[in-house]
Amino acid sequence: MIEKEKVVIVDAGNSRVKTALFDNGLISEIQRFNYSQAKAFQDFVRLHDSPKIFISSVLSNSDLKDFIHKTENITLLHPEMIFPVDIKYGSKDTLGMDRLANACAIQSVKPDGNKVAIDLGTCIKFDFVDEKGIYHGGSISPGLNMRLKALHHFTGKLPLVEPKKGVNYLGRSSEESILAGVIEGMQGELNHFISRYLQDYQGLTFFVTGGDAKFFDFPLKNNIFANENLTLTGLYKIYLLNA
Repeated sequence: MIEKEKVVIVDAGNSRVKTALFDNGLISEIQRFNYSQAKAFQDFVRLHDSPKIFISSVLSNSDLKDFIHKTENITLLHPEMIFPVDIKYGSKDTLGMDRLANACAIQSVKPDGNKVAIDLGTCIKFDFVDEKGIYHGGSISPGLNMRLKALHHFTGKLPLVEPKKGVNYLGRSSEESILAGVIEGMQGELNHFISRYLQDYQGLTFFVTGGDAKFFDFPLKNNIFANENLTLTGLYKIYLLNA
């Protein structure tokens, strides 16, 4: 059976490369690489006897080739593949494959009912799949570090601040004020979108993923689930349908 095969799933995003080794249908190892760590990634693949590789990438073909340094047993995700969701997105060719992977993951985890993926990484991404398995789209806005970098870059004196937990909304220094504005602002944005979805759709389940999720609180704990490997899981489900 195809689930018994070893496969390395690769999510080459804007900031770094996340990889998962699926063995017998389950994640047996996860590694994260910066784009300067191409050799470390290649060693990881060789360590596992160069299994099949399934890739979602924002890189150019030449940059991806330099990073992977391998040509056999590689499949690159593209919009014409078979997916576990019916895509009703208006511009399918421009749809980010990470967003589509998240939609496929939540549909696979919960085939019935309305559901939303919330991805808190380089960008904040909401993606909605309805009770019939139809992916409609969602929203994209700047993520935490993008906002912090923008405040530093587009002003003359504001410092570049590292995010941290436990920030008071009443900042008493420039650093605290930046963190208060950015993190509390994003929290308000998250709460707003969750409320809008709850107003319009019944029986909603939310799935939260992304490295910055730890900085935020989510209401309605009973129907909000954290899954740090959501995108990788979605990519694996797509791989199984197209292998």
